[in-house]
Formats: sequence, C-alpha cells, structure tokens
Amino acid sequence: MTIWLYILFAFAIVSVFLEDYLKDRDKLCIYIVIIASMLFFAAMRDVTTTPDSEAYEKMFYGKSNIFANFVEPTFTVIADIVRFLGYGVGAVFLIYAIINIVTKGFLIYKISMFPLTTICVYISHLYLLHDMIQIRAGAAAAFLFMATYYIIKERKIYAAIAVGVAILFHFSAVLGLVLLFYNNKPLDNLRMWILRCVLPAGLFLYAIKFNIFSIVPGFIGGLKMEVYKSQAEMGMMDSISLVEDPLILLRILVFGYTLYFYNTIKEYTEYASILLKIMGTSLFIFLMFLCINRIFAYRLSELLYIADPVIMTYMIYTIRPVWVGKTIIVVANAAVIFWCVEVLKYVQ
Repeated sequence: MTIWLYILFAFAIVSVFLEDYLKDRDKLCIYIVIIASMLFFAAMRDVTTTPDSEAYEKMFYGKSNIFANFVEPTFTVIADIVRFLGYGVGAVFLIYAIINIVTKGFLIYKISMFPLTTICVYISHLYLLHDMIQIRAGAAAAFLFMATYYIIKERKIYAAIAVGVAILFHFSAVLGLVLLFYNNKPLDNLRMWILRCVLPAGLFLYAIKFNIFSIVPGFIGGLKMEVYKSQAEMGMMDSISLVEDPLILLRILVFGYTLYFYNTIKEYTEYASILLKIMGTSLFIFLMFLCINRIFAYRLSELLYIADPVIMTYMIYTIRPVWVGKTIIVVANAAVIFWCVEVLKYVQ
C-alpha cells in the first residue's frame, strides 16, 4: 500500500509542475485520474493497512460494542444497508470513499486556482487522515467544506443543511455551526487584527493550561464530550508539547505567512478571507484543547483542516517565478507525507 501511495504522490508532483502549461481539458483529465486513483486505493485497501480499519470491521460485524453509544446514525444506517445487500465491510469503505473524496475533489476544483497543486497537498496528509483512517470524520469534513462553498456563494440555508448532514456523520462536527457566522467579505483592519490575535490568544490559553471543560455545558458534544469532561475532572487527560508535532508548526507557519501577504493574495483569489477564518479557528481550538487532551484537540481541530490545502497554494501568488513557490510547496508536503507514513504510520 505504501509503495502505491508514493507512486500516486509522485504522479501528483509531476502534475503540479505541468499545471501551468496544460489546457483546461487536459488539466481536468489528469485531475480525474488522480481522484479516481485516490478513490480506488481508499476503497480497496486491506483492513490491516490503516489503524482504524480493523475497528470498523469489528463494528460492522458486531464484534465490538465498545463504541456503540458513540457511533453516528449514518454509519449504522450505511452498515445495515450493506449487510442487508449481502456485502462486506469493503462496501462501507467504498461508500465513505465516494462521499469523502468525490465531494472534496469536486469542491477543490471549484475553489482552487491550482487544483492539481491543491490535490497534491491534500494527498500528503488529509487523504491519509480522513479518507483512509477517520472515514466518519472525513465525511463530516466533506460536508463542512460544502457548507463553506455555500457560504462563499451566500447561500446560508444550504450551508446550514450541509452542517446538519456533517453532524449526522460525526457528532464533533457541531463545531461547524461556527461557519454559519462567517462570510467571505474582504478582511478589514478589525478582522485582520482579530486573526492576528488568534495564535497569541491560543498560545496564552495553552500556556496557562486553561480547562474549557470547566465551563462547557454537559449536553454539548454528546457522550464523547461527557467522557472527556469526566477524564479532565479526574486528572486523566494527556497532553503534549507543541513543538513535538511538526505538522502543527507547519500549519502555524502557513497561516502566519498567508495572513501577512493577505493584501497581495486577495488580488488573485476571492476565497482567502473565509479560508483564513476557518484555518484560524482550527488552530485556536487546537491550542485551547492541547494542554487538556491531545486526542480531543486533534479530532476537533482536524474537522476544519478543509481550508489548509487551498491556503497552502496561496504561496504561489507571493513568490516569483511561480515554479519556486511550487517547489517549496512540493518539498514541504513531501516531508509531510514521509512523516505521516514513516513516523506516524498512517498506512502500512
């Protein structure tokens, strides 16, 4: 599996540097080939190749009731339908792969000026995380991405529906309700300063070990939140140092860089405003929860990683010649996929 993943990523890298020279039709064909390959690998993987696949298999065949109270209704319905039709857990992986990859692939092509570069960035991390491992969270993230698209198009009702569907796929997607308060208007001085304060504020809460569970009502977040809250009260939460995760440090760097060059970037794309708000929210939530429980901090913030692949390509607008910016993006994400596969063991 690892070899095929590296081959797919290498093909995506080649497409990054060909992107500016391709006709739109050829660009779309290559993009479809990449999406189809991602879909194939995610749907046809063996349950031993990713950390959560065996757990999904046990849940599907009713061999594990440990998380029975935590499983969203969509997984239960999909699993019941697949069993009724006489198929195995592989069909569940296929359905989630279609929902996750096709939805996000379509939206990336609609939003990004550099879709082939963006999908290359996506493959290095989010593809492994949300389409191979956390497939329920990946489906929720797909609908939150859809909500973002509708907010950009000023269709808040459709955005609210998309957030509602996301929650049915993963209860933690209740976080997506904050998207409904956002818009895609250009950032004025006040909002720029608010975004500039996101990292300092998050780092301050991290430094003082602020416990958000002490003020969050118990009914918010469902049973999972109750478990995390109980663990916090008993002092059972685990945390890590911020510098232990190079992926988070890269996200902080990209966010700061994009914010610094916002006035340049906004001349080329109309989507920078809302994507920066989403990425800033994700980073703030991560920093706020990191000192309490690293797993909860990751799970919650990762639902809003949807902005990251597009935002990283904005570097291209700030560096000349273009190939230099693309080279930096490719090298950075080659390091990311190496870290995810060889160190974090996302796939085997």
